[in-house]
Amino acid sequence: MSLFTAQVFPGQALGFLVLGATLHDILTRLKAEPQRFPKLDLVYDQSSPVKEPVIVILPTNGIRLRFDGPEQRLRLVEVLDFTKSQLTYKDKDVLRPGASTLQGVAQAESLSGPTFRHIYNRLLGPTFPGEYIGPEPGDETGMGLYMLSYPGIAFSFPLSNTAWSPRKDFVSLLSSSSSHPAASMAIFRGDSWPDARERLYVQTLDPRDSFTSLTKGKDPVPDEFRLIRIYGEGHLELVRTDGVAPFWIKLGLTSPQELVAVLGPPDAIYRKNDQRMSIHKARPLSRTHLRSDSTEMRLQDDSTDTDQSSAHTATDDSDEDAENGEVAGNISGECFYNYFYHGFDVLLSTPTTPSQCPPSKQALDRPSEPEGIVPSDASSRLVASKVILHGNVPGSYPFNRHRRCRWEVQYLMPKKGQLVVDSETPFKEIEQRLHHEWKSIYRNAEEAKSRQRGMVLNRDWGDSPGSSCELLGGWEDSVGGKRVDPTGMEDVRGLGNTTLFGFPGLVFEVLKNGITMPVRPPTKSWSSTLRLPKSSFPPRPAPGDQAKYLKRCADDLYEWQSHERSAQKPFVLHDGPPYANGSLHIGHALNKILKDIICRVKVQEGRRVVYVPGWDCHGLPIEIKALEQQREKNKDGETVLDAIGVRRAARSLATKTVKDQMKGFREWGVMADWDKAWKTMDKTFEIKQLGVFQEMVKNGLIFRRYKPVYWSPSSRTALAEAELEYKEDHVSTAAFVKFPLASLSEALKAQLPEGMEENTISVVIWTTTPWTLPANRAIAVHSDLEYLIVRNGTSELLIIASSRLSQIAPLLFKDEPVEVLLGHVMGQDLEGSQYINPLRGKDSELQPIIHADFVSAESGSGLVHCAPGHGMDDYEVCTKLGIDAAAPVDDLGRFTAAAFPDEPERLVGKSVLDGGSAEVLDILDLGSNVMATHKYKHKYPYDWRTKLPVIIRATEQWFADVGHVKDDALQCMEEVRFIPDSGRARLESFVKGRSEWCISRQRAWGVPIPALYDEAGIAVLTDESVAHIISVINERSIDAWWTDPVDDPAWIVPGLEGNYKRGKDTMDVWFDSGSSWTQTEQQADVYLEGTDQHRGWFQSSLLTHTSASGREGPPFKTLITHGFTLDDKGKKMSKSIGNTIAPSEIIDGSLLPPVKTKKKAGGNISQALGPDALRLWVASSDYTRDVVIGQPVLQFNHNALLKYRMTIKMLLGSMHRSARTAPVTKLDQIALSQLQTVMTEVASAYHNFEFYKGLNLINKWISSDLSSFYLEAMKDRLYCGDGGGVLEEIFHGLLRMLTPITPHLVEEAWDHRPVWMKEEAQVHPFHRTLEDPVIPTSRQLDPNILTDVPWLLNANTAIKSAQEEARANKHIGSSLESSVILRVPAEAKDLFQRYADELASIFVVSSVEVQTVVSLDGASQDAEYRFSYAAMFATPKGQAEALVLPPKDHKCPRCWRYVAPVEDELCGRCEEVVPVPEPVE
Repeated sequence: MSLFTAQVFPGQALGFLVLGATLHDILTRLKAEPQRFPKLDLVYDQSSPVKEPVIVILPTNGIRLRFDGPEQRLRLVEVLDFTKSQLTYKDKDVLRPGASTLQGVAQAESLSGPTFRHIYNRLLGPTFPGEYIGPEPGDETGMGLYMLSYPGIAFSFPLSNTAWSPRKDFVSLLSSSSSHPAASMAIFRGDSWPDARERLYVQTLDPRDSFTSLTKGKDPVPDEFRLIRIYGEGHLELVRTDGVAPFWIKLGLTSPQELVAVLGPPDAIYRKNDQRMSIHKARPLSRTHLRSDSTEMRLQDDSTDTDQSSAHTATDDSDEDAENGEVAGNISGECFYNYFYHGFDVLLSTPTTPSQCPPSKQALDRPSEPEGIVPSDASSRLVASKVILHGNVPGSYPFNRHRRCRWEVQYLMPKKGQLVVDSETPFKEIEQRLHHEWKSIYRNAEEAKSRQRGMVLNRDWGDSPGSSCELLGGWEDSVGGKRVDPTGMEDVRGLGNTTLFGFPGLVFEVLKNGITMPVRPPTKSWSSTLRLPKSSFPPRPAPGDQAKYLKRCADDLYEWQSHERSAQKPFVLHDGPPYANGSLHIGHALNKILKDIICRVKVQEGRRVVYVPGWDCHGLPIEIKALEQQREKNKDGETVLDAIGVRRAARSLATKTVKDQMKGFREWGVMADWDKAWKTMDKTFEIKQLGVFQEMVKNGLIFRRYKPVYWSPSSRTALAEAELEYKEDHVSTAAFVKFPLASLSEALKAQLPEGMEENTISVVIWTTTPWTLPANRAIAVHSDLEYLIVRNGTSELLIIASSRLSQIAPLLFKDEPVEVLLGHVMGQDLEGSQYINPLRGKDSELQPIIHADFVSAESGSGLVHCAPGHGMDDYEVCTKLGIDAAAPVDDLGRFTAAAFPDEPERLVGKSVLDGGSAEVLDILDLGSNVMATHKYKHKYPYDWRTKLPVIIRATEQWFADVGHVKDDALQCMEEVRFIPDSGRARLESFVKGRSEWCISRQRAWGVPIPALYDEAGIAVLTDESVAHIISVINERSIDAWWTDPVDDPAWIVPGLEGNYKRGKDTMDVWFDSGSSWTQTEQQADVYLEGTDQHRGWFQSSLLTHTSASGREGPPFKTLITHGFTLDDKGKKMSKSIGNTIAPSEIIDGSLLPPVKTKKKAGGNISQALGPDALRLWVASSDYTRDVVIGQPVLQFNHNALLKYRMTIKMLLGSMHRSARTAPVTKLDQIALSQLQTVMTEVASAYHNFEFYKGLNLINKWISSDLSSFYLEAMKDRLYCGDGGGVLEEIFHGLLRMLTPITPHLVEEAWDHRPVWMKEEAQVHPFHRTLEDPVIPTSRQLDPNILTDVPWLLNANTAIKSAQEEARANKHIGSSLESSVILRVPAEAKDLFQRYADELASIFVVSSVEVQTVVSLDGASQDAEYRFSYAAMFATPKGQAEALVLPPKDHKCPRCWRYVAPVEDELCGRCEEVVPVPEPVE
C-alpha cells in the first residue's frame, strides 16, 4: 500500500479532498486509486439519506469525511491517525520530522500526532485560547480534550483533567507533560471551530466546481460530445462540437488505447466485483441492510442495477492483483472506464459476439463511419464490449450522480409524423418502436417476451444481448417505492421503482411513475397563443455575477460622475475615520452604507460627489494589539520593544487592518475614491496635523501645566474626557475621617463657651477615595452653611454640618446619644482654622480650612477634604490660594514613597485602586482617626479601551485652551443643520462644559508633540521651533523623532542656545482625527457618525477648525448622527454576551432559516441575497435612534427584497416595444399618476436623509398600488390582449427609487433588460437625474385621476371583501367567476361612469354595471341570481354598495373571462387575436 500524501489547506482542502466537493466526486477519486485507498466505509441513515450527514471513513488512511445530507457536499475533513498519511503544510511535515509514519512502532505510538509546540511554533503560529472538553463521568483515565482552533483548521489535544484550570495559560498547559500530542485534526470552513460547528451543514457553499478546478487545475470539463448515435451491431458515433470529426466506438473492436488517445484518461476505473466499499446505516444494522464479506451479497440474478461501478460493494479480496501491476480490474483485467463528464461508462473485456443486424439496417446510411476498422492485435486482449449511457436520474445507489448523455437510435427510421427516437422520447414509444423493429426475428409474442425477459434478468458484465449499449435513465419522475429480492427481503442496492426491457444490443432501465393519472378529454391548448412573461432575470442573485455588478455600480459609477461632472462644485461628504484595529462589525455597516446612500442620492440629484475614505490609525488600542501580536510571535523569549519597534509593529497592524476593512467596505457596494483614501499615519496627513498644532501655538492656545488629569493606570497614559466611559455601579470604600484642629480661627474662638477651647476639636470629612488622603492639603467648608459642635460621651468635640447630623449619626455614633454643644456656627467662622494631616509625617505643616463653592449639604458631613493633585475642583480652588498640588502616585497607579514619609514601606508600590484605600485607612486607624467605613455604589470613570477604572492624577501635560475659542465655536454651530435636532443641544453641552483639552499622551504610536526640553526640563514650544521641527520631519520622516540621536542638533531651531532634547509625548488621537478637515478643500456638506462622536470627533473637529483653520464657519454644513445597534431584545451588542451579528451573515443569508424547495431532489435554497440585503436593512432603519437588528427584522427586509426581485422579473418579462404605441387606458393613467406621486415623495424623503420613509413609501406602493392593483388588473391585457400598458415607465421609475438603496439589484435588472431595450441608446439608471422624465410628455394624464383613485380603490376593497365571502361559501374560485353591480348615489355615478369601459379590468371581474341606489329595488332584483354577496363602501357623495353576482356569459377557454357568447368558444377579443382553425376531419 502506498501512503496518501497531501498538502493541508486550512479552510479549503486536504489534498484533493476539497471542501464543497460532491460525494460522487470524492468517491470517484477514491475508487480510482485502490492502492492508496484500499477500503472505504460509507455510513448514512437509510431512512433519511438526504437529510442526515453522510460519513465516509478511510480506515487504512486514518481519515474521516463528513458530507451534508441535502447536497452531499464535503463539509468536514478529519485526520484521526497522523501516522497513516504523509501530510504537509507549506512544505513542512504536519507530523514533526523524525516521527516516522512507517517505521518505529514504539515511536509512532508515543508520538501519534504533532505536538503543540510543533503546531504553535513551526506550523501555524499563535492563536487565541481554545476550549476544553472534560472526560465523560466515570472515565478512569481522566483525560479530556483541548480544542485548539485556527481559521479553517483545529487540533484536539488529550489533556489530563487534573491539570486543567481555566485560569492557567493554555500555552504553558499544552506545553506541559499533562498534554499529549494531537489526537486528531479537522479542516472546515469558518474562523474557528466553535463558530463553525453550529452551522457546519447549513452554511452556504460556493457553487463553483472547486473540486474539478483544484484537482484538474482547470475549469470543469465541458460536454465535448453533444450526441451519441446508435446504429446497431455495436456501432456508436460520438458527435463532437461543430466542425470536428466524430469518434466511433465499435463494440468488440475498439481498444482501451484508442479510448485514452481520443477521450483522455478515464475519470475513474471500476473493477469487476468492486467490493472495497462497505455501506452502513447510521442506525443498528439488520440482515436486510448489512453488507458483509460473504459471497451472498453478490448481485441477485434478477438485479436490475446496470451501474456496476457502485452496485458491487463489500470487502474486496483482490487488492493484491492491483498491487502486482494488473490493470485495475479482476484477474483478467476486465474493468469499466468511467467518463463522468461525457456521461457514459465503457466496459473493457475479452471480445464478445456483436449483436445481430437490425432488420431495417439495409436502409441505414453511415457516411461518416471510418473504413477499415479491424480487430485489435493480440497484445490488446481487452476491447470495448459495452457502453452504458447515463440518463437524467440518479445512479444505482442513493448518492450517485451522473452527468447526462444525449443519444439517438439511428436505425429506427421515423415514419411520417414521427420523430427520431432519442433520449427525450417517452419510454412507451421507444418500446413500441423497438417491438415493431424486431418483431420479425421472433416466431410469436411468447418467444419475444421470453427472450427479452432473459436478456434483462440473466446478464452480468458482458452477457447482455450481444455486445451492448445500455441506456441507464428514464423519462418519468419516480415517486419512491421499494424493490424486493426473490427471498422477499428489501433490496437496498437498486434504484427503487424501476422497470426494464431489452432488445438485441439494447437494455433500458426506466423509472416508473407509480401513479395512475386520470385521462382528460383532449382539449385545445391555448398556452402557445398567450403572451406569457419571459425573462432571464434570476429569482436570486447568481454569485458568479456579483463581482461585475459590484464594479459597475460602485467603482465605475464613482469614476463616471467624477469625470462627467468635473466642472461642478462638489458635494463633499467627509469621512469620520473608522479605527484601524479590528474586523468590521454591524456598526461599521450602518455607518458606511448610510454615507454611501447619501452619496448616491446626491448623484441622482445631479451633483458631483466627493467621498474620500479615511482611517484613524494612531493610539493606544492599536499599540496594545500590536504589542500582543509581537509577544505571541516571540513566545519563547522576552519581547521588549523600543519606541521605534512599537511604531513599526503598530504601523504594520494598522496597514493590514486598513486593507482588510477597505475590502469589506467595497464588498458592501460603497462607492468612493479608494485610491485617494487617507490615513492619519500618512506623512502628508501628519504634516498637515502638525501645521494645525503650529497655528494653535501661534495663537497662544497650547500650554503645559502640572495639573490633575484623568489617568489610566492600565494604559499608563493621560486621557481626555472623550476617552472615558462611566460605570454606574462602581463600588468604593467610603470613610468618615476626623482631623483634629491645631489652631482655631478668631471667629470660632469668640463663639466657644468658656473651657471648651481646652478640649480637642476635630473636623469630620467624608471621602469615597481614601487613597487620596496622603495628598490632602486643605479641608473645604461653605461659608454660608451652618455647622454644629457635638459630643457623643467623650471629651472629644466634632464639627459637622447642621443639616447632615441626623443622616450620619447612626453611622458615626451607632445608638450612643449625641450632645450638641454649640450650634449656629457658620462656615465663614471656621475659615482660617488649621489642622494636621497625620499621613504627611512628623515634618507635616499646618493645613487650612478654606471656603469652596462646590461644598454642599447634600451628602457626607458638609466638610470636604481637598487633594489638589487628585481633583479638578480641588485644584482650581487651591491654586487660587497658593496651595501646591501633590500626587504621590506613579504611572502604574501605585503609591510612591512620598505618600507616607515616616514609613514609606507601608504604602510604596501598592495599587491605589486595589487595596490602597484599605491600607491608608489602617494607618489612620492607628490614631483613631477613622470613625466609620461603608461600601458606596456610584458613577465612576473607566478607560474606554481597557474597560478598567481610571484615577485623577496631577502630571505635567500639554493642554489646548478651549475656553478662548468655545464662544466662536458655539456661534459657528448656529449655521449647522443637525439631524436629529437633539444633536445640537448635545454638542453644545460638551463644548460649553469644556475649558481645557489635555492633548498629550504618554505613548509611542502617534504624532509627537514637537516640544524641546532643556536640562532643567523647561519646555520650548514656539511658532519658530515648531516650524523648524516640521521641516525636519518633512525631510527625514516622522520616525526620525525617535530614531535620531538624542543630541542631534538638526532638531534645534537656529538661535536657540543650550542643550535640548526632544519630548516623548504624542498627541491625543482625537487631535489626529479632529484635524482631518485639512483633507478637504472646502467646507464639508455632511459629517455623519454615531451619537458618541458629539464628545469625540464632532467636537474635536469643530474646536481645531475654529482654532486654526482661518476659515469662516464650522467645518460642516450638516451634522448627522446615528444610534447604536441593538439585538432583537433591545440589548446592546457585545461579544461577551454573544449577541453580535457579522455583516457577512446578513449578506450570505445564514441568519435566516433555509428555504426548502418543493422539488423532490432540490434540497434547500440558499437565503443569500448579497450586499443589497445588508444595505436594505440599513436603509429601512430609523438611524436617528438606536437600531434593532435580529432575525425578525432581517426576515422582513429579506421578504421585501425578494418582492422587489419578483416585481422586476415580472416587469422584465412583460415589457414589449409595441406597448409604446398601444392605447393609454384610464387604468394606465392611474398607474402613472400613482408612480409620479410615489417618485416625488420618495425623492423628498431621500433629500431629507429619511431613507426609511422612502423605503416605506416604495413598499406600500409595490404592495398596494402596483402588485395587488395595477399588475393584477393588467394580467389579462398582458397575457391575452395587446400586451400594452405602462410597464416600461414603471420599470424605470422603480429602478430610479431603488438606485441609492439596492444598486446591485438595479444593475442586475438593467443587465437583464429585453434585447430591444439594449439595442436602443437608453440612459443607464445610475446616470439619470431627477430632472430626467420617467413618464414621457406624450403620456397625457387626466388631472382628475388622483382625486378619483381613492374612491375606485374603496369600491375595489368592497368587491374583494364580498368575493371572499362568496369564495368561503364555495360559490366562486377565481374573481373572474363573478360579475359586479355598483349601486352608488346619483351624484357619484358620473365618477364611476367615466371608467365604465374599464371597470371590469380594474376590478378583475367579468363585468361591471353601475346603477344608482334609487333606480333599483335590491330585494326583487337580487332574487334572480344564484348567489349574491354585498359590501358597503364610501364615495364622495355618501355610502354605496358593491354586489358580487354570478357571471352573465360563458367562460372563454383562452382568457378565462366569463364573456364568451357560447360555452367552450372564444370571446370576441380572443377571436380577433387568435383565429380558430377549422376542425380536422
